[in-house]
Amino acid sequence: MEETQLTDSGRRVATRQLVAFARSVALVLLVASVSGCAMFRENHYMASHLPDQLAALPVSNPQLLNFAEMVGSPSDSQMIGKLDVLEVNLLPSLNSREAFRYTVRVQDDGTANLSEIGTLQLAGLKLVEAEAVITQASIERGMYRAPHITVTMKERKVNKILVSGAVKKPGWYEIPAAECNLISAIFYAGNLAPDAGTNVDIQNVVTRDELLNESIASNPAGGVAQAGYAQTRAPRQASVDLISAVKEGRDGYFIADGGSVHIERRNPDAIYVDGLVKKSGRQIFPLDDEEFRLLEAIALAGGPSTQVADKVFIQRASPASGQPAVIQASIRKAKHDEAHNLLLAPGDYVSIEHTPATVMMEILQMVRVGASLNPLIP
Repeated sequence: MEETQLTDSGRRVATRQLVAFARSVALVLLVASVSGCAMFRENHYMASHLPDQLAALPVSNPQLLNFAEMVGSPSDSQMIGKLDVLEVNLLPSLNSREAFRYTVRVQDDGTANLSEIGTLQLAGLKLVEAEAVITQASIERGMYRAPHITVTMKERKVNKILVSGAVKKPGWYEIPAAECNLISAIFYAGNLAPDAGTNVDIQNVVTRDELLNESIASNPAGGVAQAGYAQTRAPRQASVDLISAVKEGRDGYFIADGGSVHIERRNPDAIYVDGLVKKSGRQIFPLDDEEFRLLEAIALAGGPSTQVADKVFIQRASPASGQPAVIQASIRKAKHDEAHNLLLAPGDYVSIEHTPATVMMEILQMVRVGASLNPLIP
């Protein structure tokens, strides 16, 4: 009897000690939670009232670019360039049985000498435009009244350039000189690699304005304007933001023979998820997703470690002051309110915080564990 009473007494003492310990843990957690809020009171914001300057922007992803938006892209294979070899077929009239054929090379200054017709500026024109220019010159110079002229490309001048960095097939490529621009270089190299960044370094670049001198001569009567072809200038370097270039429709980054293009590789952007999650730590931004939101980050961390977890703190550096700001969101509200399922930015620190509900849940779990251990107490 006495042994039974001692055993019951020991169990009661153990239970009281367990409850006391649980209360202490709860008090510590609550104090930590409150003090944590106090620490960030000055720069503490609710997700539903987030200032514009703290809002994250979509992460620029070169993989989602539409290169077709760039003017002149993909490159025009009909464009005549310096040192291209052309074949010109001339029929004096539709009833004529005698046809003339010229094989001419476009000179370094962009002109071509067409026998008795004379020297014409052809570089920078498309083949069909060159036909119109030669026809017009033949008539104006009194050579033929109604000639029928066709121009075909016999041999193209190519530039040999090096494409390196974050492309699928880096290496040396020979690209027709008239279309040797940034977008062509990317296409020839198999397009961008999955880890491509937005910065591009180009050496030996010649802009479109330098390569093609528009409208240096025109016919006052409304004839076809001839485009000039400027000399290639000395090699130099250029840095291009690929996102901006595509959005602005700019493709005037021509690359001279022997030039190079380097696409940067970006380190995977990351955020950090901590607190009441199953797998805390560094989480990498998905490379194929421009908008990475709170619930996605929590899911990548294995989800909340307790079903009653709700309060989330997102620590983010303020662009204005550089000081950390804390944004408070709700998991429950984030499921139906985009303001709480806010867009995350690289470097964000996400922490699922304790609340009275989570503390109580932990106490109950500890009491259950203690109750299961009571029979083992002598």
